[in-house]
Amino acid sequence: ETEPVIITQFGKAKAVLLDFDIYQKMVQALEDHQDRQTVRAAIAELKTAGSPQAAGYLSWDEASRDL
Repeated sequence: ETEPVIITQFGKAKAVLLDFDIYQKMVQALEDHQDRQTVRAAIAELKTAGSPQAAGYLSWDEASRDL
């Protein structure tokens, strides 16, 4: 089936069965959304701080020294 199947217990929804490809697409969409939110938050932080250094970010040179 392509439609989700809702499993109930005592008349209340407890689980959902769905096509694995649909599940994978849903997980990917959620991860993409979280990534966009993280980037938006970082950009806002940078704008508020005025510079990457003021926001507490390291330059690549600073970060790569410890690698």
